[in-house]
Parts: sequence; C-alpha cells; structure tokens
Amino acid sequence: MFSQATDDGAVGAKPVRDATVRIDTTATKAPRALIVEQTTRLVELFRGSARANELDVVDIVDWMLATGARIGEAVSLRTAETAG
Repeated sequence: MFSQATDDGAVGAKPVRDATVRIDTTATKAPRALIVEQTTRLVELFRGSARANELDVVDIVDWMLATGARIGEAVSLRTAETAG
C-alpha cells in the first residue's frame, strides 16, 4: 500500500523503510513462569482497569493464561482459526 502511495507521490518515503529491530543478545537468564500469587494479582489488575476492559486485554490475558500461549502466539491468532 505504501509502495503505491510512494509511487503516486502521496508520501515521500515508506515510513518503516529504514526501521531496525534491536534484539538483546546479552540476556543470561531464561524467562520464568509467574507464581500463583503473581498471576492472581495480574488478573486482578487487568480486570480492575477500565482501559484494559475496553481494549479486551482481559480476554487475551485470560486466554493466554488458560492455554500457555506466549504473546507472539496470541497476537498472531486469527478469529477464523478459533471455534466459535
């Protein structure tokens, strides 16, 4: 889409053309699971947040906790891939 806009002169350049991603390769600790108390507190915080409820973050967090899905898996899920 931006290629077309660039070709038509609507924009000067693609906005992410020169974007880079920094990956921290110095991490020495593996990720760890939350303990039960941390998980409970996390859910309470999200459920108590009007903004989180408005954005359906509560549903996503509940689904991630129920399935063990990581954030990358959660954001790549398509509604056509779900039952119901």
